[in-house]
Amino acid sequence: MRSIGVDLESWIKKGNLKLVGQRATTYGLDMHLLNIFKIIEEFEPNHVVIDPVSALVSLGTEIEVRLMTSALVDYLKKKQITCILTDLTPGNAVHESSTEFISSLIDTWIILINIESQGERNRGLYVVKSRGMGHSNQLREFLITDTGVDLTNVYVGPEGVFVGSARLTQEAHKKAAQLVNRENFELKQQALERKRKELERQIESMREDMKAEEEELKRRINIEVLKESALTENRRAMGSLRGIDGTEILSKETPDPEGE
Repeated sequence: MRSIGVDLESWIKKGNLKLVGQRATTYGLDMHLLNIFKIIEEFEPNHVVIDPVSALVSLGTEIEVRLMTSALVDYLKKKQITCILTDLTPGNAVHESSTEFISSLIDTWIILINIESQGERNRGLYVVKSRGMGHSNQLREFLITDTGVDLTNVYVGPEGVFVGSARLTQEAHKKAAQLVNRENFELKQQALERKRKELERQIESMREDMKAEEEELKRRINIEVLKESALTENRRAMGSLRGIDGTEILSKETPDPEGE
């Protein structure tokens, strides 16, 4: 297990892990069951893994294997020990009925399959059932790496499900498309920002023109007021020289609207 980054030796030395290897053909079903009970009583584990349980099928009939497995699962449940059973499926097809005789006993059923595509064989994993808890119904790519086991989302597209190098290729295409879309979005944002600034400049220019026109109108009004004030002052000065006030001069100079 060191090849995938899992060191079991340290746990064995601490007494937290015990590995027991026995050939399926060494004993009969009853003796295998008794040996398992003996080991469990001596080691008192929290978890038990039997790999693979399908090896017992060759030791008896389906009914005998069912009884033996049922007895084992019931015994572990009574002791509140988590049990993990593996089952080898012959060929590339997925046989969900291969462990039908114990399917009702297990709480969680996970299937590992081989997926062949584009000259590659890759592993996939999905959950058939998980009693009493929510679980995903999607297929995941199962990877064995230098740092351990990893589950990766498969790429699901219009052309089907892609795993392995095909998934990497599709993800690269998707990432490139996302980069192009992001670049186009940024270009559109920049163009919109330029239009906004140009519109703001036009609005500011119109405000400045409006302000200039208002100031020009105010100057003209002030000029007219000054002219009127100067004319009134001039009339008063003329009236003072002639011995009359400016009001009389204005009334004499103002024509009679009826012509009198």
